[in-house]
Amino acid sequence: NEEFTAAEFQQRAFKSIDEVLSRGKLPVLVGGTGLYIQAITENLSFPNVAPNDEIRNRLSKLSLEGLRKTFESCDPVGSAAIDNDNKRRLIRAIEVCMVTRKPFSEMQLKREPKYEVLKLAIDMPREALYMRIDHRARDMVYDGLIAEVTGLLDAGANVTKSAMSAIGYKEVVDYLQGQLSKDELLLLIQQNTRRLAKRQLSWFRRDATIKWIREDEEALGLVKKFLQ
Repeated sequence: NEEFTAAEFQQRAFKSIDEVLSRGKLPVLVGGTGLYIQAITENLSFPNVAPNDEIRNRLSKLSLEGLRKTFESCDPVGSAAIDNDNKRRLIRAIEVCMVTRKPFSEMQLKREPKYEVLKLAIDMPREALYMRIDHRARDMVYDGLIAEVTGLLDAGANVTKSAMSAIGYKEVVDYLQGQLSKDELLLLIQQNTRRLAKRQLSWFRRDATIKWIREDEEALGLVKKFLQ
């Protein structure tokens, strides 16, 4: 039932990375969302904007599509990177835009990087990627996701918190409330995950520092060169 922001993730990640480096080992990070990767590789400085209950209450009354359009109008660049299925993140981003009168993406200032990094991304054909996404979603639904969410709700988890509004969890909440059939639940998770993957690919393709790989040997060669 706790919020965990990108800024908090950044500080914990820095601490873990430094601990690994202090042992003479090489940290390997696997993921994820563009903002969280940038927080580490580009040492982003996050906006110091206090929560505004009035703005949040007003925005919370908008539909998900309404929030998407609102954020896109005030920050077209940021709207391509954010999780557009996450109401909490959209509300926070719009809140920062409204308070500062600047695009949210411009408020995430880049500082001198803390580390030298090698960024690798798997260049997978879109059809193969979507097939993996569909299989993963099916495994989640039939291998315990519903029971997991039920347990969290029984333990008092707040469905408005970020973790419970993530893809997979939020759809199960709707299913448990009788708004979706099990087949509809699976299809919706697959659809929302594919949409997120498409946005993330668009975001990462704009990063000229990423090395796109298809073969293991290609990745191994890049890593060896980086470590020399």
